[in-house]
Amino acid sequence: MEIILQGPLLPQTCEIARRYLREDFVRRIIISCWEGEDTSAFANSEQIEVVQSKVPELCGPGNINLQITSSRAGVDALQGELAAKMRSDQAIAPSSLRMMRDFFLRQDTVPLEGPGPFGPLFTTGAYPGIPFHPQDHVFWGHSRDLQALFSLPLSRDERPDPSSPADLDYRESFRANMYLGAQYFARFDKDVARMLNEPELYLYDAAPRRDEALAVEKSWGERLFKVFPRVEMFWHRREWGSYPFDLGQLCGEVWQEASW
Repeated sequence: MEIILQGPLLPQTCEIARRYLREDFVRRIIISCWEGEDTSAFANSEQIEVVQSKVPELCGPGNINLQITSSRAGVDALQGELAAKMRSDQAIAPSSLRMMRDFFLRQDTVPLEGPGPFGPLFTTGAYPGIPFHPQDHVFWGHSRDLQALFSLPLSRDERPDPSSPADLDYRESFRANMYLGAQYFARFDKDVARMLNEPELYLYDAAPRRDEALAVEKSWGERLFKVFPRVEMFWHRREWGSYPFDLGQLCGEVWQEASW
Protein backbone atom coordinates (compact mmCIF):
# COMPACT_ATOMS: atom_id res chain seq x y z
CA MET A 1 0.00 0.00 0.00
CA GLU A 2 0.93 3.68 -0.23
CA ILE A 3 0.73 6.27 2.56
CA ILE A 4 0.23 9.99 2.01
CA LEU A 5 1.65 12.27 4.71
CA GLN A 6 -0.30 15.47 4.22
CA GLY A 7 0.37 18.89 5.70
CA PRO A 8 3.29 21.20 6.48
CA LEU A 9 6.64 19.56 7.14
CA LEU A 10 7.89 19.14 10.69
CA PRO A 11 11.41 18.10 11.72
CA GLN A 12 9.92 14.69 12.59
CA THR A 13 8.11 14.11 9.27
CA CYS A 14 11.09 12.48 7.57
CA GLU A 15 11.55 9.96 10.38
CA ILE A 16 7.81 9.23 10.41
CA ALA A 17 7.98 8.40 6.70
CA ARG A 18 11.06 6.20 7.11
CA ARG A 19 9.50 4.40 10.06
CA TYR A 20 6.39 3.55 8.06
CA LEU A 21 8.55 2.20 5.22
CA ARG A 22 10.00 -0.39 7.60
CA GLU A 23 6.64 -2.17 7.49
CA ASP A 24 6.66 -4.78 4.74
CA PHE A 25 3.18 -3.83 3.55
CA VAL A 26 4.12 -0.15 2.93
CA ARG A 27 5.83 0.20 -0.42
CA ARG A 28 5.69 3.93 -1.03
CA ILE A 29 5.27 7.24 0.83
CA ILE A 30 3.93 10.43 -0.74
CA ILE A 31 4.84 13.65 1.06
CA SER A 32 2.27 16.31 0.17
CA CYS A 33 3.36 19.68 1.52
CA TRP A 34 3.53 23.35 0.47
CA GLU A 35 5.52 25.23 -2.12
CA GLY A 36 8.67 26.72 -0.63
CA GLU A 37 9.16 24.08 2.07
CA ASP A 38 12.57 22.42 2.26
CA THR A 39 12.19 18.84 1.01
CA SER A 40 15.90 18.00 0.69
CA ALA A 41 15.64 15.36 3.44
CA PHE A 42 13.65 13.17 1.04
CA ALA A 43 15.89 13.62 -2.01
CA ASN A 44 17.72 10.28 -1.85
CA SER A 45 14.82 7.91 -1.21
CA GLU A 46 13.39 5.94 -4.13
CA GLN A 47 10.32 5.05 -2.05
CA ILE A 48 9.38 8.63 -1.13
CA GLU A 49 7.81 11.04 -3.60
CA VAL A 50 7.27 14.71 -2.78
CA VAL A 51 4.44 16.79 -4.24
CA GLN A 52 4.00 20.45 -3.36
CA SER A 53 0.97 22.72 -3.65
CA LYS A 54 0.28 26.43 -3.47
CA VAL A 55 -1.47 27.44 -0.25
CA PRO A 56 -5.09 28.36 -1.11
CA GLU A 57 -6.17 31.96 -0.62
CA LEU A 58 -9.08 30.96 1.63
CA CYS A 59 -8.32 28.50 4.43
CA GLY A 60 -11.96 27.65 5.17
CA PRO A 61 -13.38 26.64 8.58
CA GLY A 62 -10.82 24.64 10.55
CA ASN A 63 -8.32 25.02 7.67
CA ILE A 64 -10.39 22.55 5.64
CA ASN A 65 -9.17 24.00 2.32
CA LEU A 66 -5.59 23.31 3.33
CA GLN A 67 -6.42 19.66 3.99
CA ILE A 68 -8.38 19.34 0.74
CA THR A 69 -5.65 20.93 -1.37
CA SER A 70 -2.69 18.97 -0.02
CA SER A 71 -4.64 15.71 0.23
CA ARG A 72 -5.88 16.05 -3.36
CA ALA A 73 -2.31 16.51 -4.59
CA GLY A 74 -1.32 13.41 -2.66
CA VAL A 75 -4.12 11.15 -3.88
CA ASP A 76 -3.52 12.29 -7.46
CA ALA A 77 -0.01 10.81 -7.18
CA LEU A 78 -1.22 7.35 -6.06
CA GLN A 79 -0.23 4.39 -8.22
CA GLY A 80 -1.62 1.33 -6.42
CA GLU A 81 -5.04 0.07 -5.36
CA LEU A 82 -4.79 0.62 -1.59
CA ALA A 83 -3.67 3.72 0.30
CA ALA A 84 -4.04 5.80 3.43
CA LYS A 85 -4.07 9.55 3.93
CA MET A 86 -2.38 10.52 7.19
CA ARG A 87 -1.03 13.69 8.80
CA SER A 88 2.57 14.86 8.58
CA ASP A 89 2.64 15.69 12.30
CA GLN A 90 1.32 12.40 13.71
CA ALA A 91 3.42 9.27 14.19
CA ILE A 92 1.19 6.22 14.47
CA ALA A 93 2.69 3.53 16.69
CA PRO A 94 4.04 0.51 14.77
CA SER A 95 1.72 -1.86 16.63
CA SER A 96 -1.29 0.32 15.73
CA LEU A 97 -0.22 0.55 12.10
CA ARG A 98 -0.13 -3.25 11.89
CA MET A 99 -3.45 -3.49 13.70
CA MET A 100 -4.99 -1.13 11.16
CA ARG A 101 -3.68 -3.25 8.30
CA ASP A 102 -5.02 -6.45 9.89
CA PHE A 103 -8.38 -4.89 10.76
CA PHE A 104 -8.81 -3.59 7.22
CA LEU A 105 -7.92 -6.95 5.65
CA ARG A 106 -10.37 -8.82 7.89
CA GLN A 107 -13.27 -6.71 6.69
CA ASP A 108 -15.39 -7.48 3.66
CA THR A 109 -13.56 -5.73 0.83
CA VAL A 110 -15.81 -7.04 -1.95
CA PRO A 111 -17.05 -4.09 -4.07
CA LEU A 112 -20.38 -2.83 -2.77
CA GLU A 113 -23.52 -3.28 -4.82
CA GLY A 114 -25.69 -0.37 -5.86
CA PRO A 115 -24.81 3.32 -5.53
CA GLY A 116 -21.82 3.92 -3.33
CA PRO A 117 -18.04 3.71 -3.23
CA PHE A 118 -15.82 0.75 -4.02
CA GLY A 119 -15.59 0.13 -0.27
CA PRO A 120 -15.76 2.02 3.03
CA LEU A 121 -13.00 4.39 4.04
CA PHE A 122 -11.59 3.50 7.47
CA THR A 123 -11.06 6.28 10.02
CA THR A 124 -9.55 6.57 13.49
CA GLY A 125 -12.81 7.78 15.03
CA ALA A 126 -16.35 8.99 14.41
CA TYR A 127 -18.87 11.39 15.97
CA PRO A 128 -22.31 9.78 15.72
CA GLY A 129 -24.02 12.79 17.31
CA ILE A 130 -22.82 15.13 14.54
CA PRO A 131 -24.01 14.44 10.98
CA PHE A 132 -21.45 13.34 8.38
CA HIS A 133 -18.50 13.89 10.73
CA PRO A 134 -15.74 11.25 10.43
CA GLN A 135 -12.48 11.86 12.26
CA ASP A 136 -10.16 13.15 9.54
CA HIS A 137 -6.73 12.19 10.85
CA VAL A 138 -6.60 9.02 8.74
CA PHE A 139 -8.56 7.80 5.74
CA TRP A 140 -7.56 4.24 4.76
CA GLY A 141 -9.05 2.32 1.86
CA HIS A 142 -9.18 1.96 -1.90
CA SER A 143 -7.26 4.60 -3.82
CA ARG A 144 -10.22 5.37 -6.08
CA ASP A 145 -12.36 6.16 -3.03
CA LEU A 146 -9.69 8.44 -1.55
CA GLN A 147 -9.52 10.25 -4.88
CA ALA A 148 -13.31 10.64 -4.85
CA LEU A 149 -13.28 11.89 -1.24
CA PHE A 150 -10.86 14.72 -2.04
CA SER A 151 -12.41 15.74 -5.35
CA LEU A 152 -14.79 18.07 -3.50
CA PRO A 153 -14.89 21.85 -4.03
CA LEU A 154 -13.04 24.14 -1.66
CA SER A 155 -15.07 25.95 0.99
CA ARG A 156 -16.08 29.46 0.00
CA ASP A 157 -16.40 30.61 3.60
CA GLU A 158 -14.38 33.83 3.73
CA ARG A 159 -14.47 34.36 7.48
CA PRO A 160 -10.98 34.16 8.98
CA ASP A 161 -10.44 31.47 11.57
CA PRO A 162 -10.16 32.69 15.16
CA SER A 163 -6.90 32.16 17.01
CA SER A 164 -8.29 28.93 18.46
CA PRO A 165 -10.53 26.40 16.64
CA ALA A 166 -12.45 26.11 19.91
CA ASP A 167 -13.73 29.66 19.30
CA LEU A 168 -15.43 28.78 16.00
CA ASP A 169 -19.20 29.26 16.18
CA TYR A 170 -20.56 26.05 14.68
CA ARG A 171 -24.11 27.34 14.99
CA GLU A 172 -23.43 29.27 11.79
CA SER A 173 -20.50 27.47 10.24
CA PHE A 174 -19.48 24.05 8.96
CA ARG A 175 -17.30 21.88 11.11
CA ALA A 176 -14.30 20.99 8.92
CA ASN A 177 -14.88 17.25 9.18
CA MET A 178 -18.58 17.71 8.41
CA TYR A 179 -17.83 19.70 5.27
CA LEU A 180 -15.60 16.89 4.04
CA GLY A 181 -17.98 14.09 5.06
CA ALA A 182 -21.17 15.73 3.78
CA GLN A 183 -19.64 16.46 0.39
CA TYR A 184 -18.65 12.78 0.10
CA PHE A 185 -22.11 11.53 1.10
CA ALA A 186 -23.63 13.94 -1.43
CA ARG A 187 -21.86 12.09 -4.24
CA PHE A 188 -24.13 9.11 -3.57
CA ASP A 189 -27.23 10.58 -1.91
CA LYS A 190 -29.37 13.33 -3.44
CA ASP A 191 -30.92 14.16 -0.06
CA VAL A 192 -27.50 15.05 1.35
CA ALA A 193 -26.78 17.15 -1.74
CA ARG A 194 -30.00 19.05 -1.00
CA MET A 195 -29.03 19.50 2.66
CA LEU A 196 -25.69 21.00 1.63
CA ASN A 197 -27.62 23.81 -0.05
CA GLU A 198 -29.33 24.65 3.25
CA PRO A 199 -26.77 23.84 5.97
CA GLU A 200 -28.33 26.28 8.42
CA LEU A 201 -31.48 24.13 8.25
CA TYR A 202 -29.90 20.66 8.37
CA LEU A 203 -26.20 20.67 9.28
CA TYR A 204 -25.03 23.48 11.54
CA ASP A 205 -25.13 22.88 15.29
CA ALA A 206 -28.31 24.95 15.70
CA ALA A 207 -30.02 23.53 12.61
CA PRO A 208 -33.70 22.81 13.48
CA ARG A 209 -33.89 19.75 11.17
CA ARG A 210 -30.53 18.24 12.03
CA ASP A 211 -32.18 14.99 13.08
CA GLU A 212 -33.09 14.41 9.42
CA ALA A 213 -29.43 14.59 8.44
CA LEU A 214 -28.51 12.13 11.18
CA ALA A 215 -31.23 9.75 9.98
CA VAL A 216 -29.91 9.83 6.41
CA GLU A 217 -26.37 9.13 7.59
CA LYS A 218 -27.59 6.23 9.76
CA SER A 219 -29.38 4.69 6.77
CA TRP A 220 -26.03 4.24 5.04
CA GLY A 221 -24.56 2.24 7.93
CA GLU A 222 -20.84 1.59 7.37
CA ARG A 223 -20.94 1.69 3.59
CA LEU A 224 -19.02 4.97 3.35
CA PHE A 225 -16.99 5.20 6.57
CA LYS A 226 -15.94 2.53 9.05
CA VAL A 227 -14.10 3.07 12.33
CA PHE A 228 -10.87 1.45 13.47
CA PRO A 229 -10.25 0.32 17.04
CA ARG A 230 -8.30 2.83 19.11
CA VAL A 231 -5.07 3.93 17.42
CA GLU A 232 -2.04 5.00 19.44
CA MET A 233 0.07 7.84 18.11
CA PHE A 234 2.51 10.59 19.02
CA TRP A 235 1.08 13.95 17.96
CA HIS A 236 4.20 16.05 17.48
CA ARG A 237 2.61 19.43 16.79
CA ARG A 238 0.63 19.26 20.02
CA GLU A 239 3.44 17.47 21.88
CA TRP A 240 1.02 14.74 22.96
CA GLY A 241 2.65 11.38 23.64
CA SER A 242 -0.62 9.53 23.05
CA TYR A 243 -4.03 10.23 21.59
CA PRO A 244 -6.35 11.98 24.11
CA PHE A 245 -9.11 9.36 24.20
CA ASP A 246 -10.70 10.85 27.34
CA LEU A 247 -11.02 14.25 25.64
CA GLY A 248 -12.34 12.56 22.52
CA GLN A 249 -15.05 10.80 24.51
CA LEU A 250 -16.11 14.08 26.10
CA CYS A 251 -16.57 15.47 22.58
CA GLY A 252 -18.62 12.44 21.51
CA GLU A 253 -15.91 10.57 19.61
CA VAL A 254 -16.25 6.77 19.35
CA TRP A 255 -14.07 3.89 18.17
CA GLN A 256 -14.54 0.23 17.32
CA GLU A 257 -14.73 -1.31 20.78
CA ALA A 258 -16.16 -4.74 19.91
CA SER A 259 -13.85 -7.72 19.74
CA TRP A 260 -12.69 -8.57 16.25
